[in-house]
Parts: sequence; C-alpha cells; structure tokens
Amino acid sequence: MKVIVPLAGKGTRLLPLTKRVPKPLIKVAGRPVMDYVMDTLKGLDVEELIVITGHLKGVVERYIGDHYPVKAKFIEQQTLDGTAGAINLARPYVDGPVLIVFV
Repeated sequence: MKVIVPLAGKGTRLLPLTKRVPKPLIKVAGRPVMDYVMDTLKGLDVEELIVITGHLKGVVERYIGDHYPVKAKFIEQQTLDGTAGAINLARPYVDGPVLIVFV
C-alpha cells in the first residue's frame, strides 16, 4: 500500500513556530508530530510514502530520509491550491490501495 502525506502548507495558524520549522516537525511532548503519525503506520505494509512538500521542503525531505526506513517520493506543491490539489499531484504514482495521512 502507498501512503500519501500532504505536508505542503505553511502552518500559518502556528506562527511564529512555523517560520523556521515545518508544521509536521513541531515538537509535542518532546517529539515531532510526524513521529507520532509514522508510529501509527508501523505494522502496515507500506510500500512507499508519497510526500507532498512545499514550505521548508528541504527540511522535511531530510528528516523523513534520515528517520524513517521506508521508500519515499517527494512531490513539491508549487501552487498551494488546497488539499485536493495536493492529493491530485500524487495521482500518477498511485495504482492500488492508498492511505492518505494528515499530520
């Protein structure tokens, strides 16, 4: 199964925290929120993460590559046109069961 993780937003409701730290990497109880989400995927047969990036994309890409032992494809959402636009970017890479996970 492939997992789509849309992470392109700027996290404006969390400013000033998200000025330098991407929303999924904001720490709660000492851990990035993304870690909690990835913990819930353990035990599932995840073939590939399809991560929709945008704001601070390099930071997100490095973190995922360094911390999660799963194949990941990164797609930049250059025009922030909402969740549907983000999910649509992953369409060419999905050919079977998919799970969409929001952080």
